[in-house]
Amino acid sequence: MITKYTREAILADAARFTVKRDWKQQSYRFYKAARLFGADFYAQCMRHMKRAKRLVGPTKGKFRYTDAEIERVAKDYRQRNHFKRGARPYYQAALTRYGGSQSDFFTCITAHMDAPSNPYSDSVYAYVVEFDDRHAYVGISGRVEGRRWEDHQRRGPVARHLKKQPDVGVKFTILERGLNAASAKAREAYWQADYLDKEWTPLWKIKTPAGSLGSVPTVTREQCRACAALCRTRKEFFDRYQSRYRISKRHGWYEEITRHMPTDLEARQAQARKNSSRPVSDATRQKQRLAKLGKKKPSILSAL
Repeated sequence: MITKYTREAILADAARFTVKRDWKQQSYRFYKAARLFGADFYAQCMRHMKRAKRLVGPTKGKFRYTDAEIERVAKDYRQRNHFKRGARPYYQAALTRYGGSQSDFFTCITAHMDAPSNPYSDSVYAYVVEFDDRHAYVGISGRVEGRRWEDHQRRGPVARHLKKQPDVGVKFTILERGLNAASAKAREAYWQADYLDKEWTPLWKIKTPAGSLGSVPTVTREQCRACAALCRTRKEFFDRYQSRYRISKRHGWYEEITRHMPTDLEARQAQARKNSSRPVSDATRQKQRLAKLGKKKPSILSAL
């Protein structure tokens, strides 16, 4: 079990909820950890909780919460899409109770929330992740700042560098706010060029100028040529070194490094000539002739 899910931490997390279903939906990891500690501890965590109320009649099967409960849950979220993903039952109840998202109740409980983070809004920002060993990652995002830093810690070039250098200090800094779709990419390129000029080692993928063939390859032309020299045919090159094959195709080196290899047509013609030069017995020729005419080989019984 993960060490941070201790009994004290689970009890503290369970104390935030009054309905069992809410705890399971909104804090599933603590809920699951509580069950792993045994039935007695699981019952202790939910001793103060109650079941969610169900409606009877035409809306049977749907959960209904009071206005105060919906408003209390909505205060924990800063954006509507986060409210929808994190507490869907409350969101649906608020959305359908008084006539949709334009109702006064829904507008009131979501008044403190920011606009949805998308590339067409003005909530995009430029940021940098700096390491003490002069490595940096510059990017843009529309997500919540803390959430974006959590994403970097889980996967990507920043997470890989943290794994290689666990003792190096790191700092997450916002460089510029209030960007939109028209300016975000240009400002990202500006800040990336600024850090390159300051001789920082980039962790983002460096792109070549416009009109080139894409990003700077990590595999060189000489490495692709050395692998191609070990193969006699292009098919063998593809079978043995697929990554080198694709890289050479992408960057236009394929024809140059496979010039000594025969084409697929030439290889088939050479194989056909090789097969035709083999000695064939009279019995084999008879079988080939019968197969060509669509006749079966005469059996011993038919001969009798």
